[in-house]
Amino acid sequence: MVLIYVDDLIVTGNNHAVITTLKSILHQRFAIKDLGVLKYFLGIKMATSHKGLFLNQRKYVLDLLREADMLDCKPVKTPLDSKLQLTLDGDSFDQP
Repeated sequence: MVLIYVDDLIVTGNNHAVITTLKSILHQRFAIKDLGVLKYFLGIKMATSHKGLFLNQRKYVLDLLREADMLDCKPVKTPLDSKLQLTLDGDSFDQP
């Protein structure tokens, strides 16, 4: 799978050989730079573990607060259950 945003690409998949081949083909046609394992993308920090992929926007939020001169503001709780588990079970929307 390839995710493209302007001039940035994320190449991922479950077959390392196919990923390596694709990167080689891209490198032959374009000047590319392989940054290795994904760490940041569009202000989102990526972390992987045996449990899956975890996304964190702490740096992005701190940059926004700094820009708005709001670093000293008091935090409030998020009105969303932090232990919410999303599943694919349930009915689909008729017209999503």
